[in-house]
Amino acid sequence: MGKKESMQLTVDIYKLFKDFKDYGFKDQIQRSAVSIPSNIAEGYVVRLIKSLYNFYL
Repeated sequence: MGKKESMQLTVDIYKLFKDFKDYGFKDQIQRSAVSIPSNIAEGYVVRLIKSLYNFYL
């Protein structure tokens, strides 16, 4: 799953749960949905740093 797909998944989950009344569960699901693109972005940064490190040393 790429960055665009993960962002769309997050938007879809927010739309799906917008009228959900169990606020604790809703919050947990939405926070986990946001973590998907965040983790993907973090992975890109780590890979970039390793690549730059190998290039300059």
